[in-house]
Amino acid sequence: MVGNHKCKSTRHPMHLCALRACDLNEQNDDVFAKLVDNPQFECEDCGDKANNADNLCKPKKIQA
Repeated sequence: MVGNHKCKSTRHPMHLCALRACDLNEQNDDVFAKLVDNPQFECEDCGDKANNADNLCKPKKIQA
């Protein structure tokens, strides 16, 4: 498993940390960019931000 080795989610392959570990990011992948273009959640483990909680290991709603 790439990214956060502590994450037990079956959806981990779509978490941002796993995608980044495969060298994907908002600069080189349009699909990745759409996952982070309007972040509503922040990962409590790594601090990454995503539009959807499903793309983070330990999501926390970003307070406006």
